[in-house]
Amino acid sequence: MSEDIRLVAAALCFLAATLALGAYVAHRPLTPLDVESLALRGRGTPVAVMFTRSGFWPALIGISIVLAACELIFRGGVAFAIVLGGVQLAAQAAAGFTKEIFNRIRPDDWLYHKELGFSYPSGHATTAVVFFGGILLFVWNVPLPNVLQAAASVILAIWIVGIPWSRMVLSAHYGTDVIGGLLFGGVWLCLMVLLLRHLPIAQIFA
Repeated sequence: MSEDIRLVAAALCFLAATLALGAYVAHRPLTPLDVESLALRGRGTPVAVMFTRSGFWPALIGISIVLAACELIFRGGVAFAIVLGGVQLAAQAAAGFTKEIFNRIRPDDWLYHKELGFSYPSGHATTAVVFFGGILLFVWNVPLPNVLQAAASVILAIWIVGIPWSRMVLSAHYGTDVIGGLLFGGVWLCLMVLLLRHLPIAQIFA
């Protein structure tokens, strides 16, 4: 089985899991996982606000500019940063459309600020996988000193976990919303890698 077929198969599996979980939780009483996730509310709010704010567009644009500068230095272009930004836009548009399909109401005791729209899947969790996961793959595939590569990998891994966690701490989402967002992010991460494999100007994967 070729790498391309594996990526497509993985994307389809992630999509099927996203839709199946959404269909299960959208109009039913809260699952035990959702009830447990409510207990996280308010635990570490200042840190959670930091993680959540990093998943909004102003922060993502700033990080993209830094990424583009790093790519220009290490690879002589900014194609990867452009592809990552485009996939992030597409993933968020698709997440918004998916929210409209399932119409799951958000928790009503939110912290930080009122979240608009429906709850499933979590767009922030999707961003954690697509955007920050994409940067992690970039870090692994550019010639960085080992210490710098390791430090950047640890920080990005913390962010990939921290953003979904923050959505439950701030009562913006239930636990299954976050899982759905992570699964949905997996769809778009696989598609992004597939795209990069066939765009020589942006390619960082063998």
